[in-house]
Amino acid sequence: MGRRPTRLLLLSLSAATAAPLPEPQEPRVWTVFCAECTNNFDYKSIGVYWSHRLSGMPGGVTRLLACDEEQLKRYKGLNLGNTFVHRNYGRIQHKRRVPEGETHPPTGSRAQDSSPSYNKPGSIMEWVMHSEEAKSTDYVLYIDADMLLRKPLDPIAMGVKKGVVVSEHVGYLDTGIRNGLPAQFLPSVEAVQYAGADVNNYNPPGPDGKRHAAGGWYMFFHIDDIRTIAPRWLHYEIEVRTNPQKYWSIKDEHSGQLSVPADILTGDAYVGHGSAPWISEMCLRLCCSSARRERRPSTSNALRTGTGTSLRRRRRSCATSSPKASSSTPTRWAPRAQRSASQSCAHSQHVEDGPHAHTPFRPSLAHTS
Repeated sequence: MGRRPTRLLLLSLSAATAAPLPEPQEPRVWTVFCAECTNNFDYKSIGVYWSHRLSGMPGGVTRLLACDEEQLKRYKGLNLGNTFVHRNYGRIQHKRRVPEGETHPPTGSRAQDSSPSYNKPGSIMEWVMHSEEAKSTDYVLYIDADMLLRKPLDPIAMGVKKGVVVSEHVGYLDTGIRNGLPAQFLPSVEAVQYAGADVNNYNPPGPDGKRHAAGGWYMFFHIDDIRTIAPRWLHYEIEVRTNPQKYWSIKDEHSGQLSVPADILTGDAYVGHGSAPWISEMCLRLCCSSARRERRPSTSNALRTGTGTSLRRRRRSCATSSPKASSSTPTRWAPRAQRSASQSCAHSQHVEDGPHAHTPFRPSLAHTS
């Protein structure tokens, strides 16, 4: 009888000294959007900052501002909100890569190219490489400046993890995939087959989402994935924009042969023959990331696009090539079907090509808050 209290005491001490179980940590989330130092982007940026605060979205938000030193001298909107400044990739002449063995540039190709669309991959590449915020972030939500956040988005619940990028199906990007656009740029047959494997899958997304190559608009990345994808994303946009002869049938002035037997429609209804589509930034995500998986989740209209005074009018002007609206598809303002081949690569494709070389831009005011 006398030993029982002793045993109870020992058990009690053992329980008291046991190490407590660690509490599950909340995912470290950050929202970023790209903009330029113009009045047009300023008013859109205010909408993003405002909606981020009201929506309850976890983590911080950063504007990725494409603004050169010369532009910064005149710009007066630097303190609108938390901002990471980087060089303006739209003002750079991006040179075409000359393939091994090429004796003369093909007719229709561009020796160099510039476009504001280069800021989409360039902005996120600069941020993940040089921002202090990216060093303490696990998940990155990348949206456009004309998008509004309506509800908090949970990357874990949505299925974001290493190798899985959560995005939205962009219907007009299916056009380029069906017509063989990935085969003109991806480095292997296996990658091409992977990129187009789901283009005709019309089954609704299940509880774990749905893999699809034609993803875009918004993207939810694991930080390790976007670090890998971003340089390739820029690399492939340069490839697509400097080589229109790979998707337009153009007669070579030296050989007299057609570059491709027939035009490969990209899904951009507004691009002229021989020109690079605006949406090449979207399609290039497909090229740079198709070895990983991309899922189409249900976002329950957590995102809405078109900041400004007349959101209703802007939503009515959605491009006819946009996917049908549903409860799981954010409304997208697109006065033009201006997201093309360069934007359609939201899932992660592993390729052997090296990242596009670049020189970091570090102005005196690189980060403001």
